[in-house]
Amino acid sequence: MKNTIQELKNISKKLKILYVEDNIEAQESTKLFLDSLFLEVIVGSDGEEGLELFNAHEFDLIMSDINMPKMDGLEMLKKIREVDKNIPFVILSAYSDADSIIKSIKLDIDGYVLKPIEFEQCITVLYKIVDKIKLQQEVKEYQDNLEQKIESLINERLK
Repeated sequence: MKNTIQELKNISKKLKILYVEDNIEAQESTKLFLDSLFLEVIVGSDGEEGLELFNAHEFDLIMSDINMPKMDGLEMLKKIREVDKNIPFVILSAYSDADSIIKSIKLDIDGYVLKPIEFEQCITVLYKIVDKIKLQQEVKEYQDNLEQKIESLINERLK
């Protein structure tokens, strides 16, 4: 597990996360944990604020509670998916009712962590997601380099 935490930190220290939680105690303790892993953690107190923050900043990952005032986490996720279908999204919830789980699966979540948060489970979920983000970044970098090489070769041939 220690190796997994270190690998997670190596990758996640370059990432920015949006964390949305209405319970202040849970918000504070989880933010401390997330601060130890991520470059930047921006916190919202409900789905409405989370959506505003999402629209105002660029994030690599979103974590959110389901049951919150003003707008719940699933409604926020639905609106975010209308804008960005690919941003990784982790649900944190004290509820394990089938309806919420099915709705979150239909909205294409990347992970589900039950509250109270067991940090081992959370680390496992985050590691899988962050590793996927790293692979996507590497593929994009490779594609960009390949495009530059092709363009260079074309220009060379044209000369």
